[in-house]
Amino acid sequence: MGAMGNGSLSSDIAAYTQALGRPPTEGIRKIELQLPRLATRTALDSYLFDNRLSLATLRSAVNIKSAIGQIDVVIHALGILTSLPHVLVKGEKVLSTSLGAGNRGFADFDLETNLRVAEFKFIRWRGGPEPVRKQQLLKDYLKLLWDPTPRMKQLYLTDTTHATAFLRGRTSMQSALRKSGLLENFRNKYGEQFQTVGQLFTFHAGEVEILDLCAIVPGMSAIFLADDAAAPEEQ
Repeated sequence: MGAMGNGSLSSDIAAYTQALGRPPTEGIRKIELQLPRLATRTALDSYLFDNRLSLATLRSAVNIKSAIGQIDVVIHALGILTSLPHVLVKGEKVLSTSLGAGNRGFADFDLETNLRVAEFKFIRWRGGPEPVRKQQLLKDYLKLLWDPTPRMKQLYLTDTTHATAFLRGRTSMQSALRKSGLLENFRNKYGEQFQTVGQLFTFHAGEVEILDLCAIVPGMSAIFLADDAAAPEEQ
């Protein structure tokens, strides 16, 4: 966030909320009603100045959007880092990590140690169709399943109920992998052996361990199992 402007994020948020209020849609609607009453440019200039509606406020809004655009990376990184003390065992050594969501860097897995390879998903599942989340979940599962390592293969989730229901379910592999880039590799490996996600998951039962972080990390359930419409997106 170093290239986000001259002020801090907190000052940007303060400037933005002072100008438009919370929620901003109400402030904008109020402005829409008031503008027609301003008969001259001088009156408009005065109105904008008095209400802190300036290029500085616009810059603050752009800075906030830039910061929020990186929040998935922050959630993924903090989720893994705060989970590690509860996941690692005595004598286990971290070999590499990929903390940034969607950014592998030099690491193949979110976590690789001398004992395990693991992927992490920090999601508040809604319980609906959620096709993108399910596709990404299956992609991580296959990545672990297909890795030749003799170490433990683990997929850490913040809610296993919806995820395992999908993995055991009747969604077609064609549909689940259509946008993942893995369908051709899947067909080359298995041919027509597995038509549904559940058939694949049942056949490979136990090869990838599905673990619930909300049962492992104290306090995690309060974040990801809360009944809150403003839920973190998929990581």
